[in-house]
Amino acid sequence: MKVISVAFAAVALAAAGSTLAGGADLVQKDHCTACHAVKGPRIGPSFTEIAAKTGGKLAVVKTAIEKGAKTGQYPGVTMQMPPQSQYKADAAPIAKWISSLK
Repeated sequence: MKVISVAFAAVALAAAGSTLAGGADLVQKDHCTACHAVKGPRIGPSFTEIAAKTGGKLAVVKTAIEKGAKTGQYPGVTMQMPPQSQYKADAAPIAKWISSLK
């Protein structure tokens, strides 16, 4: 029984890790890093700053990504960015990754 529990936990951790890595890969693929850095200033706020401002709350980060993808306006950000339609499908894994940076 303990072997099964340990094996299940290992699979769950691996899946969580791949989702986080997937979010990091998606910010590269979706060209988010053209304006956002993981840490430090760039044109837009850094991913760690976004995580800090939202308290690392997954739902808040995901909503901000989805709203911004549609309108180009993000809560608390004065600079607008062009709407990004590709974020709709990628919002959940990107939000999970950003939330993990807090």
